[in-house]
Amino acid sequence: MKEHKTKLSPVELVAGERDLLKGLMREALQAVLEGEMTEFLGAAPGEVRTAATATGPATAAATS
Repeated sequence: MKEHKTKLSPVELVAGERDLLKGLMREALQAVLEGEMTEFLGAAPGEVRTAATATGPATAAATS
């Protein structure tokens, strides 16, 4: 295993890990939210649904 030439302080290590975890959590949450919205709306991100083709939960929620 290769050793790092520069030693980071504990504060720097924690800050780096925090940034990594923050980024990973952001990506995971984004993927989950996009999946939920796609399922609810019945259309993928960027896909346009018209009233003539819309069926499912999105139109049922609009009429409730």
